[in-house]
Amino acid sequence: LMKTDYDGNVIWKKNYNIDGESSPSTFKMKESKGEIIIAASYTVAKLDLNGMLKWKNRINTYDNGYGNSTINSFAIDSQDNIYVVGTLADDSDDINEKGLISKLSKDGNKIWEKEYISHMLETGGKSRHLRFMDVDIQDDQLVIFGDVSINNSFSTQQVYYLFKTNLDGNAISEKIFANTGVSYQLVKRKNGNYLLSSSQNIMEIDKSGKQLWAKTFYNQFTAYDMFFSVKETPSGNLLFIGKEDKGLYNGTSFLTDSKGNIIWKKYFKDPPNYTMGLDVVLENDGGFRLAFLFARYHSYKKWYEEVMIIKTNPEGNY
Repeated sequence: LMKTDYDGNVIWKKNYNIDGESSPSTFKMKESKGEIIIAASYTVAKLDLNGMLKWKNRINTYDNGYGNSTINSFAIDSQDNIYVVGTLADDSDDINEKGLISKLSKDGNKIWEKEYISHMLETGGKSRHLRFMDVDIQDDQLVIFGDVSINNSFSTQQVYYLFKTNLDGNAISEKIFANTGVSYQLVKRKNGNYLLSSSQNIMEIDKSGKQLWAKTFYNQFTAYDMFFSVKETPSGNLLFIGKEDKGLYNGTSFLTDSKGNIIWKKYFKDPPNYTMGLDVVLENDGGFRLAFLFARYHSYKKWYEEVMIIKTNPEGNY
């Protein structure tokens, strides 16, 4: 973990002895009431703003010998309880992946934990694959975004899945969205609606789950092009950050209007090095602070990975 000042100068860097591995897509960090909560792989931890570890809790349910078992996200309620969601893989029976919710107290103690399967199949049978990828709290309900496998006449495909429970984990409703894909991020808009995204497409739904619009930016023919984060600006536009394959990975950010129509796109490239945009912070001056993985070329098929931070103006220039 690293903290910088406004100009990007490093204040401190710290490493933590937390078991498990996590890709950038499943490493989650949020600040809440002057504390930092992080989740990665099997573990949730709380730090102060100086990076000092206050507690950590390894959720052993995920450590079941299957590599796809992982925490994917968490949400915090008004009482500072933490709701951790993820995917529990298991090839031992007719269900290969389940959704998992673990409720922790503000001190990291487990209050309850529940596993979930879905019956969202035309046959009425159980779906073999269900993943919980992101979570939010709205109207005293957990709103969980993930994906589920469904069968059609020719194959099995993963589609968006929206699941609601009360704060005790009791199911309220579930809904699928056909012809979507593998889930990635759930974003609450200022109007109370949600954005559901994979790393290649996005849609907006209202509180009832009705689809309002959808956009596809990349497809199966551009498999290495994707976005990793999207944020809503104060004006209601959407800023995306990710990468596109131009021989080498080029980091990219692009701004759209409120319905996903592209306004501008910027590339951040430095061949033979490659860059990959991971996340973005909205700044008070209307600009953006972008975080990239920067892989510095060393020799044939060898790169050294670094973190690159770029501060831009509202038009995405720096």
